[in-house]
Amino acid sequence: MIRTGSGEVGELGSHAAGASVARRGSATRPSFAVVYHRAPTDADPLIGAPAALHSPNGIIPTLRGIFGPERAGVWVAWTRVDDAGDLRNRNAAPAYSSDPAISVHSVPLSASDIETFYHRFSKEALWPVICSSPDNVRFEESHWDAFAEVNRRFAEAVAELVTPDATIWVHDYNLWLVPGVLRELMPAARIGFFHHTPFPAADVFAILPWRAEILRSLLACDLVGFHVPHYANNFAATAANLVGARVSCKVEVSSRYLTVGTPLSTSRTAAELEFGARRIALNAYPVGIDSARIDDLRATPGHARRVEAIGRALPGQQVVLSIDRLDYVKGSVQKLGAYERLLQRHPEYRGVIAFVCIVAPAVDAISVHRSVRAEIDALVGRINGRFSTLAWTPVRYFYQPLSFARVVSWYEASSIAWIAPLRDGLNLVAKEFVAASGDDAKVLLLSEFAGAHVELKHAVTVNPYSPRSMDLGLQTALDMPAAARRRRMRNMRRVVRSSTADQWATEFLAELVSDRPATLGAGVTRTAAATPSIAPHRAPAGSS
Repeated sequence: MIRTGSGEVGELGSHAAGASVARRGSATRPSFAVVYHRAPTDADPLIGAPAALHSPNGIIPTLRGIFGPERAGVWVAWTRVDDAGDLRNRNAAPAYSSDPAISVHSVPLSASDIETFYHRFSKEALWPVICSSPDNVRFEESHWDAFAEVNRRFAEAVAELVTPDATIWVHDYNLWLVPGVLRELMPAARIGFFHHTPFPAADVFAILPWRAEILRSLLACDLVGFHVPHYANNFAATAANLVGARVSCKVEVSSRYLTVGTPLSTSRTAAELEFGARRIALNAYPVGIDSARIDDLRATPGHARRVEAIGRALPGQQVVLSIDRLDYVKGSVQKLGAYERLLQRHPEYRGVIAFVCIVAPAVDAISVHRSVRAEIDALVGRINGRFSTLAWTPVRYFYQPLSFARVVSWYEASSIAWIAPLRDGLNLVAKEFVAASGDDAKVLLLSEFAGAHVELKHAVTVNPYSPRSMDLGLQTALDMPAAARRRRMRNMRRVVRSSTADQWATEFLAELVSDRPATLGAGVTRTAAATPSIAPHRAPAGSS
């Protein structure tokens, strides 16, 4: 059973009664583990300080919610240590948790570990490849060695903590090598991996010099999950092309994901691979959101006051909202460019719309983040310098983290949400905006390269690489009649409210622990999805 993630976890370093997980005998070890680089707290391990209250729809509150009386276990994450003495017993840092169902175990990393494993290799070697942005790739062999070492320490920590046949759920690309080490140490374990990012095409992934090692590790899993079927197909083709895996089962995609005419379109998806003596299941699990939490926030007096304050600050203006994390793949620069062209070509929009650009800060240690921020700052300054009047500021720019309550107030106050990443595994902001729309006449302007586009077929589609598409999409959204806005939003709201984060976790874990044989020779039956009874939705690039 999945419970809600309402329980808060204690501060780093606090000790609960069950803090001695690593010292238990095998008979008392838990049989379930989550492996994610961050701990289940609101503290940021990179800066060692509490961050703003995160959305309840992020991965951390979702994963916290899968623990409970019927599924107690261990969460393995990193913690930053400054004293070299703390690293002597590198895989046995104390566990801590104020939730009796979660024992949190810390893998201690030094500042040097974090610099090479996370800032350099994960963000400068892997992330550009994942996002199909090879011009930003930087490779160094020593960084790979550090990445492999940290991944091994994570896997060894898990193996010391859980039963040999435990169910282990590993998350995200910076732990790509953990499954392979775990399989060596724990042959009987059930190992699942979920990608919270896109998975690139085979010829893009092949840029990585260490491609075979990464793929063989992922092929040590029992189940590999992705947000949308297209990413599963990319992974299957990559594994087939580069290490000789064989696609042993394909199925028709559900009508929920069926699109044509867009980059993430697919009608059939790989559901199973064979590699050596192993079978590896593949599936798509787009993360849902907690719509009820948004409803609760919208019903509070504080929310109403914040929305009224925004209305007073921007009287009579149609608010176009952009919320992104600072990253070159999020499309903030492309959106500002399109907005500037709109104001230049269509003076009638000046003074009647406001572009609210909220950018969540990123880690300054990653040099490309500093250059992206400088470009955004320069564009905002130029647009406001060109078009501002005494009564009107074209761009309202916030470079700061906002509480989720404030974010929901901006959803409520905005007519249009403009989500235009160059690549995105899913994008929960798009889903949150739809959930917060009520019956209002709002528009979602969404990149066709965001995984959420596969589900949110009634968004206005844009290609962020095409200035013409961005220009047309923005003008289409601004000029769309209220009836059309409500009709589109109603259709998307049904989709968003039909799936929750809890369902996402439940579905993944149910397949991970199923009795599907992981090795060849035992026979296996996979039921192909029924052919959809509705025609695929067509969403031409650059149009609605």
